Amino acid sequence: MTITFQLSEGSALHFTQHFLQTSPAIAKAIQTERIRSFLLSLVFGFLIAVGIDRDNPYPALGFFLVLGIVLAVLQRRIYQHKYLQAAIKRIRSSGIRKNFGTHSITFVEDSVSVQTPLIQSSISWQLVESSTLTADFLYFQLIGQQGYAIPVSQIGQQAAEDVHAFIQSHAGQAATPPALPEAETDH
Repeated sequence: MTITFQLSEGSALHFTQHFLQTSPAIAKAIQTERIRSFLLSLVFGFLIAVGIDRDNPYPALGFFLVLGIVLAVLQRRIYQHKYLQAAIKRIRSSGIRKNFGTHSITFVEDSVSVQTPLIQSSISWQLVESSTLTADFLYFQLIGQQGYAIPVSQIGQQAAEDVHAFIQSHAGQAATPPALPEAETDH
């Protein structure tokens, strides 16, 4: 099964946004940042509160406790904004722009073949993490931060559903090695 579509800056940005919202690695990094910013706020708050008023540090400490909670809550937006800005800069670089244009992806039982304006490669199903189908995009996620946001309008709803089901049934699977011929035995 082969699909052909146009990769553009817009679809690359859609993939980045999808990755930010669904990646377990991003969720873990955000959680780590939340904890770090909360703890740093408490430590600095304690040091400052004690430095300001040793006899009654509680009002200043309360302020830094609230500040730590606010920073922890906002950390997701801050992290996603910084990541998205870096991704936009990377996507708009000349090296990535050269890859925009017609892409063809062929899905077969033992691998996925990708043909872009720059390369042609074959990918093992072990490197395919998942796919997600929305009304507008078929997201095809490889391990790491690679993949595609394929506009459903370019490949058709039925093709998107078929490819999504095929990816879901094969993602993460190791290729089956060919059977070895049985050795003859002398009796």
